[in-house]
Amino acid sequence: MQLSQFYNLPFTKSAAEYVDSLDVELLDIVYKNVYDIALNRAESRIVQALEGDIEKPLFADSQITEMEVELLSYPIARLLLSCIGDLYAIRRYALKEAKSSGEFLKGVLSKMDEGEALSFLEELAHELGVRVEHMEGGSRMSLTSYLKYASHIHEPRWKLVNREVDRGMVVVRRDEMIRLLQEAMRTKVEEGMPLSVPPEVCRRLSVRIGRIRTLLGEKKARFEQENVRGPERAYPPCIREAMRLVREGMNLPHSQRFALTSFLLTIGWGVQEVVELLASSPDFDEKMATYQVEHIAGSTGTTYTPPSCATMQTYGNCMGKDELCARVSHPLAYYRWRVKKEGRVKKEGE
Repeated sequence: MQLSQFYNLPFTKSAAEYVDSLDVELLDIVYKNVYDIALNRAESRIVQALEGDIEKPLFADSQITEMEVELLSYPIARLLLSCIGDLYAIRRYALKEAKSSGEFLKGVLSKMDEGEALSFLEELAHELGVRVEHMEGGSRMSLTSYLKYASHIHEPRWKLVNREVDRGMVVVRRDEMIRLLQEAMRTKVEEGMPLSVPPEVCRRLSVRIGRIRTLLGEKKARFEQENVRGPERAYPPCIREAMRLVREGMNLPHSQRFALTSFLLTIGWGVQEVVELLASSPDFDEKMATYQVEHIAGSTGTTYTPPSCATMQTYGNCMGKDELCARVSHPLAYYRWRVKKEGRVKKEGE
C-alpha cells in the first residue's frame, strides 16, 4: 500500500512499518517541541472519539508531512489512553477509529476500478490477519475469520445459517466485506490495550491526560445523571448491564436491544435520547435506529411494553440478579419499587 492509502488506516502493518522508518523515540515525542503537532492531533483523536466521530483529514499525495503527522498521532493516542487506563475510553476510541477508517476505506475504493479495489481489499485483509479470496461476482472470507467478526454484528443476515458457505469460505458482498474488516480494525485498535507505559512518560503528558480525564468524567456523569425519571441505580440489573454493554461499544442481540429500548421509553426517555445511547453500537445506523425506536415508541399506533422477567430469562437477558429480583416478576416493578424507596430515603434525609 502507498502512504496516501494507509495514513488513515494507522493500525495496518504498512502503517506500523512506515512509523518505524521515521526512527522516532518515545522520549523524543514527549520532550521535544517539534512533536507537539502530533501530540495535539493524538489528543484531538481521543476527544473526537469521546464526543462523536473521529474526523479523518484528506491530504493530497504531496502533503507527506501532514500524512506522517496523522500516522504518528495514532500510536501517541494509544499511549495517552494507556496512561488513563479507562476501559470505556479504550473501547470507545477503538470503535470510533474503526468506524471512521471504514468510511475512509470506502472513499479510497471509490477511486479504483474493480480489479484495483479487490486487490486493495485483499491486501488490507491480509494486513489485518483476515483470509479472503475474490471470485467472479463476489468475495469469500474464511469461515474462521467470518465467525470471529460477524459474531459482533447481531442482525439476522449475518448468522451463518443465512450465509452461503463453500469449502470453508463464506461468500460476502463488497459492502459486507468492508463491514467485517471494520470489525477487524476495531479489534486491532483495541488489541493489547492498555499498554505498559513508563510512569515518567505519563507524568510528562499529565496536562493532556488531565484534560481527557475531565472530558471523560463529564461524559460519564451525564450517563449517571439523575432526573425526574429516577436515577439509573434504580434500574433493574438486566437494564443496567445492557446499558453498560452499549456504552462500551458492544452490539446487543435483538431481544436485549428491544428490552432496553422499550424499558427506557416506558419510564420516560425520549426517542432521541435512546437513539443517542445506541449510537455507541458498532453497527449503529442513525436512520434505521431512529425508525426502530420510533416504532417501539408507538409511531404505528402500537406501543410496545418491556418483556417480563420470565421472557428476559428465556432469551438469556436476565443478568446480575439481586435480592429484589426474586420478589418481582417484571423489570418495571423492580424500577418502581426502587424509585419509591429512593423517594422515601430522600424525604427522611431532608
